[in-house]
Amino acid sequence: MNTLNINSVYSNLAGAQRISFGEKLIYNIKLKERLENDTFSKTDSSFASLNPDDKRDTELIKKLETLWNPSGYAAVIAEEFLHPYKSKNSSFYIIKKNSPPDDTLHKTTCIASTTNVDNTDKSAFEIDYIQTSPDISQSDEPKIKGSGELMIYGCVKEAQKYGFQKVSIFSSNNSFYEHLGFNKAAYRWYELPSSQYDEFLERVEKKYGMD
Repeated sequence: MNTLNINSVYSNLAGAQRISFGEKLIYNIKLKERLENDTFSKTDSSFASLNPDDKRDTELIKKLETLWNPSGYAAVIAEEFLHPYKSKNSSFYIIKKNSPPDDTLHKTTCIASTTNVDNTDKSAFEIDYIQTSPDISQSDEPKIKGSGELMIYGCVKEAQKYGFQKVSIFSSNNSFYEHLGFNKAAYRWYELPSSQYDEFLERVEKKYGMD
């Protein structure tokens, strides 16, 4: 399979007009952006939700599916988002840089689908799928750092806000979730109980300078 050239695809889609969508800001965050001297600076960013009933967000998901499909779970997230029944059982989130303005497509760095926050069963807030953009996940020296960790951060804050007893995820990325402090509950299952929410959130906020 040929490698997707993200930069050329973005250039072809850009056109004369920037692309704006209807995402809803939930939390202000700080991604890390690589500078020319190979150090990183904090960049204003957002953890936002997407609404399957908003045609603008539907357009965003369709475009991300086209761009990100070869890299992993973007197509699965898009299938859930665009399915009339499946979308009602999930919540959808993105991580995006705040600049350039009115260009959500090109500044989106991570997407995820989770348990619907309105679910009456509060036993577990499951992160079903999470996908960083290919120019991050497929690069040895990505320009942006922190997208995956800050997506987990936002999900933990959502789980805490809506009263879920734990955050859980099924993943083969053992080292990543162990590094984040998640507990290995079973084969490839990782959990963070509500008793550890505050400690986790404070640690991430300190790491990314979100005080």
